[in-house]
Amino acid sequence: VKPTPSNPLDSLVDGDLFKSAVVIAWGVKGTDGYFTWCFTGSGSQIVRAGLILTNSHVAADPAPEDECDPKATIWVGYQDDPKSDLYYWFPGTTIALDARHDLGLVEVDFGGKTLAPGWPVLQIAELADEPRLGAPIRVFGYPGIGGDSITFTSGFVAGWARDQDASEDAAVLKIDITIAGGSSGSAVLDTLGRVVGVVMMGGVSTDGSVAI
Repeated sequence: VKPTPSNPLDSLVDGDLFKSAVVIAWGVKGTDGYFTWCFTGSGSQIVRAGLILTNSHVAADPAPEDECDPKATIWVGYQDDPKSDLYYWFPGTTIALDARHDLGLVEVDFGGKTLAPGWPVLQIAELADEPRLGAPIRVFGYPGIGGDSITFTSGFVAGWARDQDASEDAAVLKIDITIAGGSSGSAVLDTLGRVVGVVMMGGVSTDGSVAI
């Protein structure tokens, strides 16, 4: 049975919205079935099962400073229990990268298997539905704080900032929320569970003095 997108409102009520978040890892699977990781980030399943939205710097080939095994490939891990650090791992393929906006898409290879019917699939909000200043937002991700299980944080829209490189006003959404490194690529959700942004790595200031 092919999984179908769940209603975001239903997911919020029944507590299953967190299942839309995935951990993305670069590593090598040993003959014993165990993995050796060199780099991890977060992502979210959008539009349909197996299509993962994340950051470009998470989905792109690891950089030399990541010290990854040359044979490392990308893997996607799903969790169905927020108290557990047990993942269901599937290989992935990076299908699109936009380094300019630090966005990437990964396709999951389920190998003939399927997710449980109704597994949450996030929808992207229309631009006209952009949240207002002070609106509540939430993030599910895998920052590795307090273990490997999923972490939930919430906050508010804090404003907008200019993108100096693109000379675009209000191009970056500022959020008042606690974020840590492994949360890179997590979807930022509005109160209806729609994607209104993606957590990115960077800093913004009026004079460009905030370093990445």
